[in-house]
Amino acid sequence: MILVFDVGNTETTVGLFDGTELRGHWRLSTAPARTADELGLLLRGLVHAAGCEPAQVRGAAIGSVVPAITPALVEACHVYFETTPVVVDARAPLPIRLDVDEPLTVGADRLINTLAASRLYGRDVI
Repeated sequence: MILVFDVGNTETTVGLFDGTELRGHWRLSTAPARTADELGLLLRGLVHAAGCEPAQVRGAAIGSVVPAITPALVEACHVYFETTPVVVDARAPLPIRLDVDEPLTVGADRLINTLAASRLYGRDVI
């Protein structure tokens, strides 16, 4: 199973996938002041509430437009799920090319949407 995070300015959406099956999803307030321990314990509780064991989580991916919370999420995944998440940003090895002057200013949400659209349609899209 993998945990996926869509970190927005106001809310963070978390999904738990077993292959293509969504086993659980939650909306949390995005609070950059939360520690890795707070996040880890909260996430373990949510995974357990979905009828799964934290040890079943084998991977994670984070798309965040709030850089201040990303390190705590990475640490929470590492400590509480023994996995190193993939962080999606302009430095990630994605099979898309960003033809912009400042690629690091492109938000993770736009990168993920671009990648999804290219996979769905098999060509460049706007």
